[in-house]
Amino acid sequence: MTCNPNWSEIKAELLPNEKPQNRPDLLVRVFKSKFEHLKNEVIRKKLFGPVTTFTYVIEFQKRGLPHVHLLLILQRGHKLDSPEKFDDFISAELPNKEKFSHLYSMVVKNMMHDSCGSLNSNNVCMKNGLCKNHYPRDFVSMTTIKADGYLNYRQRNNNEIVKVRGHMLNNKWVVPYNPYLLAKFDCHINVEICSTIKAVNYLWISSPKAMWRIYKFPLNQINPVVISLQLHLEDCQIVSFRKTDDLRSLANDEFLSRTMLTEFFVMNRTNKKAQEGKYLYKKFPEFFVWDAQHRMRNERKQREVIGRIITTNPKEGERYYLRLLLNHVQCPTSFRQLRTIKEVTYNSFREAALQYGLLEDDESHEKCLEEASTFQMPSSLRQLFATILVYCSPHDPKALFLKFERTMSEDLCREGQLSTEQIRSRVCKI
Repeated sequence: MTCNPNWSEIKAELLPNEKPQNRPDLLVRVFKSKFEHLKNEVIRKKLFGPVTTFTYVIEFQKRGLPHVHLLLILQRGHKLDSPEKFDDFISAELPNKEKFSHLYSMVVKNMMHDSCGSLNSNNVCMKNGLCKNHYPRDFVSMTTIKADGYLNYRQRNNNEIVKVRGHMLNNKWVVPYNPYLLAKFDCHINVEICSTIKAVNYLWISSPKAMWRIYKFPLNQINPVVISLQLHLEDCQIVSFRKTDDLRSLANDEFLSRTMLTEFFVMNRTNKKAQEGKYLYKKFPEFFVWDAQHRMRNERKQREVIGRIITTNPKEGERYYLRLLLNHVQCPTSFRQLRTIKEVTYNSFREAALQYGLLEDDESHEKCLEEASTFQMPSSLRQLFATILVYCSPHDPKALFLKFERTMSEDLCREGQLSTEQIRSRVCKI
């Protein structure tokens, strides 16, 4: 199953002039949701029969689209073991256009192999003058099992012809599919019978890789470790609980109220090392380790780590200004103390940030955009810039725009040879 960038769930969330490739977050989240629905159909609803075992591998194409290889092993007595059963679930033909118009359009759009061979010798599937996927196939009147364990699916010469990308193609070019799944998911979803282990060997790991996993050797490593630090307003932390738990007792549970941030305040009140070090929140993990099981901090004795406060957006208001203060105020002992300057306690974190001088110029906005530019797409940066204009009233909007103009317009520059004036015009419209 391959992600379809034209799914309505993806296109509905795109901004004007935005393309799916600019929103990898949408692509992967929608594909994950679709794949969960696929598993529900074939495993829980038993589309092909009761499943005893399944395994899958998620991969990504060169252009970035995710796809999955899913292997189902059916229970004894329910296995598909005859051509008649194969044909009940799998088709490799163009359906009747008049009778099944929707399914016909799905097959033409998603399940036709690109023209190759004599029609297009430069296709990517060509190797040594032949299609590595063995297209076009031969016409066959009934499904048969070949000696190598692969199937020759029924592909009859019924005079069905369709124009695909400039070439007239027939049943020889149809990739095997399940009509129900194809009509439901509207994407390239190739379904085939695996009669022998040869047909599924690409799903299995090699013996050296298997031994690597058996010995539990690490597959990746990052040094130094980056620790994400929680960020929440007072009494607004996330709490997980079961349906049967009593909510009143949860709300009054002192243990559950502890978080990375609240224990950071506690250590600054009670620990001598923390008081002498006067650490910023983001520097704290370098000297103290968070014990998630006991919800407390202990002094760090080994390992080099980096702390990073999770990102927030200016439109989140007080949470954004809280993060701003935590990045500049050393050794705070409480939420209230963060809002207190020279024995004056201000009503909001924004007022406190203003008194600290953090909002007198556009430095905070520049830092926000600089940080976001390291991992956000240009379209998201434009949206963030617009949010700053609306909610933060920057001192010099034009200077802020010019400083990040190139970063915010990278995708527009790639679309073609546009002049600087045209790019600026399109950015402003977006």
